[in-house]
Amino acid sequence: MTISTATRSDLGKIFVPTLDSSEGLYVLSRGTATPWLNATVSAIKKLKELQPGWDSYGAKVLDLDSIHAAIELVRELASVVGIVRPQVAATPNGYVALLWNWRDSSRDLELSVLPQGEFQYCYSDESGESPDHCGVTKHPTEIAVILTKA
Repeated sequence: MTISTATRSDLGKIFVPTLDSSEGLYVLSRGTATPWLNATVSAIKKLKELQPGWDSYGAKVLDLDSIHAAIELVRELASVVGIVRPQVAATPNGYVALLWNWRDSSRDLELSVLPQGEFQYCYSDESGESPDHCGVTKHPTEIAVILTKA
């Protein structure tokens, strides 16, 4: 799973075209660490400690493939300029959930990491600037594009 290949370099950042447009994302050059990455990976790994029924309603233990895919996804997203640390949670069906809330509370993205390497997400925008939508993708770039909308 990779964001894409670079087409031009600019001040330590690399421009990456998105899948379906001429727009793109700026990716930090290799060796640049995002401050929130280690804490987020640790929070995801900690989900392994949840026992069956952790929510007192019969929730499943976390699927290890979901945990590994979530770690890979946040490593990819951490390289994109403008993406902030997600909240980490678990779903009752045993998947990792990642949640982003914009500072002005007008938008949010909820994402479940499925063990097949798919990302099920719902994006809502109370400001009305972008349409609310839900979907499933295998492409981290699609998630990055949603997270970097101005």
